Amino acid sequence: SIMCSGALHALVVVSFCAIISCSTAVPRNEYVELTAPRRRNQPQQNRLSLLGTKKKHPSHKAHFDTLSHHPIDISRGGSHEEQGGIAEVTTPSPPSMETPIIPAATEIAPAAPLDKKSNSFRLRLNNNVTERVLAAIFLLTLASILVHQLGTSGVVAIVFLSQWAMYYETTKIVEDYYRVNHDVRTQKRQTYQKWWWFVTATIGCSFKALVVSNKGGWLSGIDPGMVDCVTYGMVTLGLVKSVMGMATTSAAGPEAFRAHLGKIAVIHFVLFFTVAQSAFWIMTVQTFGISWIIYPSLLVIVNDTMAYVFGVLMGNKKLIPRLSPKKTWEGFLGAMVSTLCVSVPLLKFVLARNACCGMLSSGEMTKHALVLGMFVSLIAPFGGFMASAVKRAHDAKDFGTLIPGHGGVMDRFDCHVITAPFVYLYLREFGKIVGMTAATP
Repeated sequence: SIMCSGALHALVVVSFCAIISCSTAVPRNEYVELTAPRRRNQPQQNRLSLLGTKKKHPSHKAHFDTLSHHPIDISRGGSHEEQGGIAEVTTPSPPSMETPIIPAATEIAPAAPLDKKSNSFRLRLNNNVTERVLAAIFLLTLASILVHQLGTSGVVAIVFLSQWAMYYETTKIVEDYYRVNHDVRTQKRQTYQKWWWFVTATIGCSFKALVVSNKGGWLSGIDPGMVDCVTYGMVTLGLVKSVMGMATTSAAGPEAFRAHLGKIAVIHFVLFFTVAQSAFWIMTVQTFGISWIIYPSLLVIVNDTMAYVFGVLMGNKKLIPRLSPKKTWEGFLGAMVSTLCVSVPLLKFVLARNACCGMLSSGEMTKHALVLGMFVSLIAPFGGFMASAVKRAHDAKDFGTLIPGHGGVMDRFDCHVITAPFVYLYLREFGKIVGMTAATP
């Protein structure tokens, strides 16, 4: 409102100055041709110029006399007399300009009361939190039932299903981007190749992890070396099919090659980010027990939830605005403090039914809890930042709509998959010392 009022006052001042400048005196002996000469048969008319008057001449030839030394008052109308033989000039009276018309200031509607805005904000926040919490409770209940009924096999089934869902959602937003923005439609041959690479990565990573870690089980008779040979053969066939597909396509050329190679690069990155890392969950649950799957997952949930809460309530400074505009430093630091505070009691609660809990002293348990909590707070969020970069690069808000309030499966597991390799490698190195062996939850 201040800017609009200032602009209005400036417009009035400029208009008033322009009116005053029109009535200022012009020095004598300056000739300005303001009108075109009369035609031959045109009746003689005495016309008043804006800056001076025209003389009557016996020869009836129109010409301009010297301008009056005194300023002309155009507000009086069109008749006045001048000395020196100048006849009376009569012109239509222009509208009076003595008092400039100042437009009334535009009324600006008063701002909404602060309490209404805060109530609207609270309503949106409550709806969003309620939707997210209900969806999280449903997913946790479903996962608990599967784990309780099927045990380790339930965790393995969840891992395979999540790998498929994350791969499908990520590749779909890439295909939709090329279809909408570049009018490049995915051919059946490319669809077959996409799932061929997924099966290859699943066999080479997840299935091999299941074979290696399932000691004494129904898969113990399979040679891991044979799994490697099968994986290598599938990689070789995929490479040949990909090259021949580019060479035999009807739209062969640099643009088609660039688009195809770009999709292949995205596919392999997604496979490494999702399938290769989440395969460590299978090795962890087979080697160290379900408790070491549940505990890091709960830490990630706490960190993600508290980052959202602190960001909404106190968020001011953007953390990575170009990749994830909603992430703030306040949310990041608040989530880290909250995760570290709950890491120790949460580990004691999760390991209460685990046999290795009695082998851990209070100091050792605190140390392991703080190490995992620090990793979840500092490193795991970068999985979410990378997922945000993928979505922003392909003009997508979420990876999917399967989970209300959260998005797709990839939106929920982007930080979890980062922790899977670290937890397994950490337990493998320190588990020998503290006696962390596989046990039922």
